[in-house]
Amino acid sequence: MTLAVDLARRGVAFRLIDQLAEPFAGSRGMGIQPRNQEVFEDLGIIDRLAAAGGPYPAQRVYRGDGTRDDVQEITIASATVDEPYRAPLMVPQFRTEAILRDRLVAFGHRPDYGTRLTSFADDGAGVTAHVAGEDGAEVIRCRYLVGADGGRSFVRHEMQVGFPGKTLGVRAIVADIVLEGLDRAVWHRFNHGDMTRMMGFCPLPGGELFQLQAPVAFEGDVDLSVGGLQAFVDARLPGGAWSGCGRFAGRRLMR
Repeated sequence: MTLAVDLARRGVAFRLIDQLAEPFAGSRGMGIQPRNQEVFEDLGIIDRLAAAGGPYPAQRVYRGDGTRDDVQEITIASATVDEPYRAPLMVPQFRTEAILRDRLVAFGHRPDYGTRLTSFADDGAGVTAHVAGEDGAEVIRCRYLVGADGGRSFVRHEMQVGFPGKTLGVRAIVADIVLEGLDRAVWHRFNHGDMTRMMGFCPLPGGELFQLQAPVAFEGDVDLSVGGLQAFVDARLPGGAWSGCGRFAGRRLMR
């Protein structure tokens, strides 16, 4: 989406396709780092992102004996001309994408949701891409094909580009939930350091949602229904907006 906005403002013709039927609804990637903020300033959306988000809250760590500490782990240096943004900005991913999407629409473009890349061929002069959507199959001829399709990238696999690394032995639940009874001014961490019982509840700016993060067993099914999450946290959980379960990995793209 970021690349699409940059291309649109430069008058470059493109198609942006997404196999999802509709925009992603979760908070998952909620941290915007300082360098990214510089990019978003250049794209003309940093003010909207700042209004939609906020600073990372202090962390409240609860011990097993009932005591607790409030800890602000981020030390923020003063802004400079060379580094105007020094602190991460917390914005739920769905809001960041919505702001980028609105900017894209302002330039006369929009994503084609429900459209999937099925194959492509590079002949040296350009790329022929075959896509499938609600209206059937389509062939797109372009100079370049950009695969911004994540860790399981179809484009990368088809190009046989290596992605060396390893899973980190951590599997976790991430869920957006409505939760009552916790202070929204801090990020709550229970059983911190115990990978079998650790649980975090981070208040998401701009609403009533918390993001739940908790490690789970590396193998086996995880019940991500509201009832399953209620049982998992053994606490009040009136509703859920989005949830996912994945394995953490550290990798880098080979050239």
